[in-house]
Amino acid sequence: MANHTANLAFNPSAFAFVTRPLLPPAGVESYVTSYNGITLRVVRGYDIKYKKEMLSMDILYGYKTMYRNWQSEHWDKEELGYGLC
Repeated sequence: MANHTANLAFNPSAFAFVTRPLLPPAGVESYVTSYNGITLRVVRGYDIKYKKEMLSMDILYGYKTMYRNWQSEHWDKEELGYGLC
C-alpha cells in the first residue's frame, strides 16, 4: 500500500513536544528568543573565505507519544479497497 491517505485524530495531551534553549556562541552576534514555549537561536556571522554573510537558525527539540490510546489513525476506505460501488 504505497499510496494512501492516513488521518490522525488525537487529544492534544497525547503527545509531548519540548524545546530547550541553546547557548549563544562566543564572539559572534546572536539572539535567543522564546515564543509559546518554543525557543529559537539565531546566529549571524561572516565567512571570510567565501565573502558571504551567514545566518543560522537553530532549535533543539524533542517529542514523544505520552498516551498512545488517546490517538487513532483513520484510513481512507476507498484506498483500502472498501469503497462504495
